[in-house]
Amino acid sequence: MSIRDNLDISAYLVLGPENTLGRPVGDVVTQALGAGFTCIQVRSKVASAREIIALTDDAAQAIARAGKTGQVALLIDDRLDCVLAAREQGIAVDGVHVGQSDIPVEVCRKLLGPDAIVGLSARCEEMLEYVKTADMSLVDYLGVGPLHETETKRDCGRAADGSIITKSFEDLAALHEASPVPIVVGGGVKTADLPQLKAKVCEKKLFVESSVENAARLVEAGVDGVQLDKVPAAQVAQMVPQLKAINPHVMLIAAGGVNLGNAAEYAATRGIIIADTKFEFGVIDGQVTLIDECLTPDSSRFWPAASYEEGKIQPSYDKQFVRNWLKANWDMTGETPHLPAEVIDGTSERYREAFQIITGSQFTSMKENA
Repeated sequence: MSIRDNLDISAYLVLGPENTLGRPVGDVVTQALGAGFTCIQVRSKVASAREIIALTDDAAQAIARAGKTGQVALLIDDRLDCVLAAREQGIAVDGVHVGQSDIPVEVCRKLLGPDAIVGLSARCEEMLEYVKTADMSLVDYLGVGPLHETETKRDCGRAADGSIITKSFEDLAALHEASPVPIVVGGGVKTADLPQLKAKVCEKKLFVESSVENAARLVEAGVDGVQLDKVPAAQVAQMVPQLKAINPHVMLIAAGGVNLGNAAEYAATRGIIIADTKFEFGVIDGQVTLIDECLTPDSSRFWPAASYEEGKIQPSYDKQFVRNWLKANWDMTGETPHLPAEVIDGTSERYREAFQIITGSQFTSMKENA
């Protein structure tokens, strides 16, 4: 499976020597990866081809040091020649982002191969026509913007009076409706824009990574989910009821630096003992990779702290319920028995209860969300 199959553009960083305030690109990428960025684009309108390749190498090495090669996408803006040259030098660059006036995506796809990532940007009205007529299987995502005038998008289209041409919410909604691939809106997006963005793409979910300070403001603005990165477990536990009071249905995600220690610490604040857990790894393209879910009722034993008694069989919120039935009804030989409905329902109920206790959210199945 290639990185194209698992492309995550939910936290997309565009950088080059023009906008790092003199800091090395590799250092900025390292910090961005620690903050949870999932896609890096090297972009410079002034650097030479050799300089762009060197910057890309710095970014690739930062991604490798973080153990995220093959997980965080690394792209070069516009310069297909630099992508090809970088690959020839053994630099792990995953693809290219081009504009509609640059090298055609058909050529990019042909030269980079089926596993590369190809992003495309253009004005909304041009992009809308492109989506209707082009082979969209060649493109992995679309980039449009800016939403408002911004210093970072001075090279985009300008009106007759010299002002930067921005995109309306209606433009974005029309493109979103027509496009079979994700859309990245770049340039001038503000917290105050979230309600209108949400209204225009109402069937989609808006998730935003946030600092502790901005979390309440984002929930008030109408986002569907907030990811809190590297926030101590006790502080997460304190914030859950505060944010749920604003919107009982908001999804809250605690991420970054997760391990058995702080996962158990957070679970303890919710009255759950994580008695044990497991992590399953495999090797993909030479990289040791986590290949299964972790710290869930399916891979851990969750015990209610209030009823814990040492030396006794504990009630649990995990699949021990299934194990107990199998142990009582099967000798582990011959054909596996079918689980009765009450065991299936009982296990499901334990998983739902664990979810609701730990997250503070009401569980809604995928069928109910459909």
